[in-house]
Amino acid sequence: MDGMQMVNMLYMMHREQTVSRDCEWHCELEMNDKILEGIKGIISSNEAFEKFVMDAYRKYKEDFSDNALGSVDVSPKFWVQNFCLHMCNSNGKITNGCCSKDDCPINSLYRICHSMLNTK
Repeated sequence: MDGMQMVNMLYMMHREQTVSRDCEWHCELEMNDKILEGIKGIISSNEAFEKFVMDAYRKYKEDFSDNALGSVDVSPKFWVQNFCLHMCNSNGKITNGCCSKDDCPINSLYRICHSMLNTK
């Protein structure tokens, strides 16, 4: 099995755990009106959403360039969708099928998304 196959398997496991009803791991971020309005804006069109995903992922790669390839790299779109869904429906408690560590790459992407919306 090559490295990318391992990364894809890791992503599938993290994704499955993330959407599981029993997911025990979360990243908790402050919800406010600015975040809510920002999410409404980016989900208003595929173009706006895709641009946000690309911008967030680019920032993630700049800030965490030393990280090995992982679940975020396989599908940043999935993680941004999950961020948006849980910020709106769970008041900032975002599921993460990996872990709850602050330095988790998935949580790092969530915090980047949060920061980008909070500074718009």
